[in-house]
Amino acid sequence: MKKYFGFGLLLLLLSMMVTSCQNNAEEKTENQLNNIVLSGKMPTITMNNLGDTLSYISGNEYSQTFLTYLKEFHHIDTAYIADVTNGILQAAQAKTNEQKAKCVGVALQIEYDRLIKANNLRIFGEKNKGNVISKSKFLEYFRDLATGGKTKMNRMQAEFYLNKMSHRVVIDSIAVSPQQCDSLALSLAVIHSENFAKTLKEVYGLDDKGMDIVIQTLQPATKIDNKNEIATKVGIHTGVLMVYQAVPSYKEDKLFKEYYCFNEGNFYAAFCDAINGKQPLFDEMQSRIIFQYASNNVFEKENAVKFADNKAAGIAFLEENKKKEGVQVTPSGLQYMVLKEGKGDKPLATDNVKVHYHGTLIDGTVFDSSVKRGKTATFRLDNVIKGWTEGVQLMSKGAKYRFFIPQELAYGAQDRGTIQPFSTLIFEVELLDIVK
Repeated sequence: MKKYFGFGLLLLLLSMMVTSCQNNAEEKTENQLNNIVLSGKMPTITMNNLGDTLSYISGNEYSQTFLTYLKEFHHIDTAYIADVTNGILQAAQAKTNEQKAKCVGVALQIEYDRLIKANNLRIFGEKNKGNVISKSKFLEYFRDLATGGKTKMNRMQAEFYLNKMSHRVVIDSIAVSPQQCDSLALSLAVIHSENFAKTLKEVYGLDDKGMDIVIQTLQPATKIDNKNEIATKVGIHTGVLMVYQAVPSYKEDKLFKEYYCFNEGNFYAAFCDAINGKQPLFDEMQSRIIFQYASNNVFEKENAVKFADNKAAGIAFLEENKKKEGVQVTPSGLQYMVLKEGKGDKPLATDNVKVHYHGTLIDGTVFDSSVKRGKTATFRLDNVIKGWTEGVQLMSKGAKYRFFIPQELAYGAQDRGTIQPFSTLIFEVELLDIVK
């Protein structure tokens, strides 16, 4: 497969793919991660439909800020990306309660390490050399509270204490005692242990045994100097976020939930390819085009249901109108009446024309009129709706026609205020001049 598709081929593929994966939730597998081989190999990228393509692009976009995060927060350079990738796949491939629990435990270690660092920075600043919040103390309090331990401090009090101490240290420049640092650690533990068991069960799908494994994992760890091991743990943390937060979020997005199949394998493969420096299958502009195409397709389908009566009324109107004396119909479905013939040349689609016009809906509502404004309009004929482009080319200079334009030759599914989606339009047009 070539790295990049040409735009013409891209649009052709989209038009073919869009019909193959819509409104077919019954075809979605319960867990497409089964496509990821347990040997640690990357998922196979498949491009059978638009859902596959959108999933791939989503994974690539999700990776965009990740390398900066690795370098700036964890100080991991590209030499250790393979270890990060391995960690991500470990989390993505975890199937048993024990495997999942171990990955969640590692992820929470990383998360709580970041939590402590962030709060120490917020409360004490970068240059502080005195007492700080201890991660070991935080984990001690956290494990106790998460397993049913009690404290007199509630969440509101914990949040108040954190904010108060932050203000006193930053604004008043007070020194913080070890006891106050312990209270800060307790405050964080109170906040983050709340509903911990419920979260493990509902978000991560872990049972009581799984919770025990997570708690055991949350022990004060000895400092790790092995960058390969650090990178792997960071990868597991990232994988857990992707598996339990990012991917479910994408699946719940209306685009995937109701219209296109989300392919987890493509999402993970695109993400890992991107962080490993591989060229994506679609560049940034092509990705935008594909997502816009998919969004427009969804928009049109929803409007087709919402404004079905409007569409039906237009069809019925045109069916009766074509029977009237003097009404002519072109192969495209455009209807017109000659009110006054003109003389001379007819304009080309590439010509600029000077016209007067009066536009109404089939119920007589006026939505635009140069006649009412008392000012003619000049425009290039191929820059307007298809009904105009086709119809005005039938006219000679000085002619006046009435056009009955089907919605597909007008604005289609677009909502343009007074002109609702799928509106049939009526225009009286007088061709005043052809501007060469």
